[in-house]
Amino acid sequence: MKNEKGVIYPIAFMVSLLFFTIFFHYLNQYILEEQFYHETEMMFYLENSMQVLSIEVMKETNRKEKRSGTKQYQDVLTTFEVIPKTDYESQITISCKARKGAQELSVVFTYNFETKSVTNWIELR
Repeated sequence: MKNEKGVIYPIAFMVSLLFFTIFFHYLNQYILEEQFYHETEMMFYLENSMQVLSIEVMKETNRKEKRSGTKQYQDVLTTFEVIPKTDYESQITISCKARKGAQELSVVFTYNFETKSVTNWIELR
């Protein structure tokens, strides 16, 4: 016992400090990846809901018909508004908002009823 010089305590302290540093690094990385996953999933739901609603609105809307409404898809609340521009074109505005979080996605486009084509697609985030 006379030969002890107190070397074990600093080495044990440094090893445990290294262990906790690595542990907290990986824990932080896991939390960030979980947040990224949920955000990416919500953006997928927003974009999917926007595309589904745009197809539905284009199929259900007639020429010179002004209309608006809301629909619910999974965790996304969508609103739309159709404004006639000419005899054969309408401007359609679609807004999607997630119930969880503050993510919102909007799109404005022009739909031509004669050619059944979409022009001037503008996304707003």
